[in-house]
Amino acid sequence: MDRRSVRVFLVDGHDVVRRGLRWLLERDAGIEVVGEASGAAEALRLLPGSSPQVVVVDARLPDGDGAEVCRRVREADPSVGVLVLTSCEDDATLFAAIEAGAAGFLLKRLRGNDIANAVRTIAAGDSLLDERVVGTVLERLRSGPPGRFRAGRRDS
Repeated sequence: MDRRSVRVFLVDGHDVVRRGLRWLLERDAGIEVVGEASGAAEALRLLPGSSPQVVVVDARLPDGDGAEVCRRVREADPSVGVLVLTSCEDDATLFAAIEAGAAGFLLKRLRGNDIANAVRTIAAGDSLLDERVVGTVLERLRSGPPGRFRAGRRDS
């Protein structure tokens, strides 16, 4: 693999999902899957030795949840971007991921090329949300405490 390849680690409790993600991602010459795990404990044990730029994790794992994996990854190395890729569409899952520091949240109903694009987006330091959850996030922000978000200068 090219030295400039995006290094990705996959965490999902379903082997068939991990295999599918690996296949989709490795079709892209600019992405290298450097490891995978079937659960939270295995991921947290293997991640330090794999040095990924992006971790793709399911929100629900057999032995934990993706938000906790995200939190621990970000505490260990804030430069690692975490993409939560899940079939869970409930608000609690979404906001747990955001609060844990996830750079992205996508539902598993995406098209094949979308996952590679999402990984590249997060590796570049950007964030993304599935279009189906943006309204939920905006509504939560609007209904927060008055004055919490004030119009003004944007941080650069």
